Amino acid sequence: MADESVTGSSKWERYDVACSRLSLMIGHYSELIHREEISSKPDTLKINAWVGLQNELCDRETLLSVDDLEAVEQINVAYGPAVNAIMIVDT
Repeated sequence: MADESVTGSSKWERYDVACSRLSLMIGHYSELIHREEISSKPDTLKINAWVGLQNELCDRETLLSVDDLEAVEQINVAYGPAVNAIMIVDT
């Protein structure tokens, strides 16, 4: 469970990081979808899977609250490594 004693500014910082990570993942799936759609033989199974994942992330982003420390922490833990990997690949 997330630490309930998190200060206001720290809480907002963690929330902002979580929102950024979700946005980066959503953008990453958009890029994957676009690349697959323009390929010579688009794989609709891949596209549909990525669209589903993207929709789930969009829903999480929409429902995320700064006061839901547990959800914020779950997002930061779950997507931190993936976002870091994406950022390394894109540089």
